[in-house]
Amino acid sequence: MRPNLPHRKESLTATLQGETRLRPLKKSFALNQTTSPSLHRSAIKRESQKGSLQRRAEMIECHAFATGIIMESKQLSRHLSLDDFCTCTQTYQRFQNRLNPYPTSEDSVVALQELAVYLLDPIIDHFSRDCFALTYGFCSKDLKKHIEKDPFTGERNGRISPELDQHMAAERTKNGKFYCKRRGAACDFCVKGTDSRLVVDWILENELPFDRLYFYGDARPIHLSHGPEQSHYLCIFGEQGQPKKLSKAQWFARSW
Repeated sequence: MRPNLPHRKESLTATLQGETRLRPLKKSFALNQTTSPSLHRSAIKRESQKGSLQRRAEMIECHAFATGIIMESKQLSRHLSLDDFCTCTQTYQRFQNRLNPYPTSEDSVVALQELAVYLLDPIIDHFSRDCFALTYGFCSKDLKKHIEKDPFTGERNGRISPELDQHMAAERTKNGKFYCKRRGAACDFCVKGTDSRLVVDWILENELPFDRLYFYGDARPIHLSHGPEQSHYLCIFGEQGQPKKLSKAQWFARSW
C-alpha cells in the first residue's frame, strides 16, 4: 500500500518542521548624535565594511536555495535527506566548492520527497540502509554544467539527458521552460552485495509506483524515477547501450 504523503504545501512544513532557517542580517547600530564628525565617519566606514561582508555572506547563503531558505540536510523521508540526493555524485565531490547542488524550485524538493517516500524508503526497508547507495540523484543547473564540461579539462564528466532523465526534477530554464517535461524526479542507486536484477525483481513483485526503470546490468546502478505519468516504463540496455522496452511478464521470463 502506498504511504500517505502530506499535501504539497504541508510536505515541507510537516516533514521538515524545524529544519528551515532564515538567516537575517544583524541590525545596523544607531550612531550617537553627540559623537564627533570624525568618529561618525570612522564608524560609518567600519559599519559599511561590516555590512558589505554580511551582504556577501548572505548572498552566498541564499545561493544555496534561490528562495532564501538555507538547505541544511533537510530530511525528505524516513531514510533520506535532500543532501543525500544533491551531494552523491563524483562530479559534486570534485567541484563542491565551485557549484550549488541544490534545487531552486520547491516543486523539485516535493518531487524528490515523493521519490524517496514512495519508492526508495520501501527499498531501503527491505534491503537495509547500510547496503543502499545513491550514485546519482538530483542534478542542479550548476552540476549539469560541470558534468557537460569539466571547467579545467573541457572534457565531459559523464553522459546525461536532462530533457529525458528527470534528474533535474521541476527545474526551469531562463525562459521558464522545464528542463524535463516529464517532471517528477529520478535517481540512480545500487544495493551493495545484491545483483541489480534481483532488486528489480523485488520492485516489480511489490508493484512500486515507478514512472521509469532502466536496467543496465547486474553490477551497475538502477535508474528509477517517480512522476505524474506513472508509466511503469521498464527498459533494459545492452552492452552497446541499445535500449529495449520490456513488459513485466517479459522481464520475469528473462526473454531478453
